[in-house]
Amino acid sequence: MSIHVISILVLVIAFVIATMFPINLGAIALVAAFVIGSFVLEARRTTSPTGSSTGSPAGCS
Repeated sequence: MSIHVISILVLVIAFVIATMFPINLGAIALVAAFVIGSFVLEARRTTSPTGSSTGSPAGCS
């Protein structure tokens, strides 16, 4: 599943939670953005196109 689809699904879930419970939507969205961003950065760091684990883009030293 693409990160774009996951982000949209998390946004929909955040709207549902904020509608059902008296929780600020901004707070939910902030936490969701942090969690998704952390997963994306970790995935990029561990799967480098050059095979190294430095996290730098291919061809950049």
